[in-house]
Amino acid sequence: MSENLTLPVLPLDEGAVLPGMVVPLDLSESGEVRAAIEAARAVARAKGPGIRAVEKPRVLLVPRLNGQYAGVGTLGVIEQEGRLPGGEPGAVVRGVSRVR
Repeated sequence: MSENLTLPVLPLDEGAVLPGMVVPLDLSESGEVRAAIEAARAVARAKGPGIRAVEKPRVLLVPRLNGQYAGVGTLGVIEQEGRLPGGEPGAVVRGVSRVR
């Protein structure tokens, strides 16, 4: 079954995230990463008021090589936001499923 989603794109210049992987993202290094996380958070909040209506923010994680996006990415769920072990702002993202 296919479903059309409109999600913020988080380009990955180093490696790829596969379904089932949990990865930390440093929000202090790249404006693109921070912008995608903030956009995902805003979309999740706009879904509706109340605790029951809140869903975890989602992003599209897409590998980028030489400025070109891959044709396949991963739907990622932002599990947690806070500080990484070094003290930098960060987020933990879990890959959920493959996306075309």
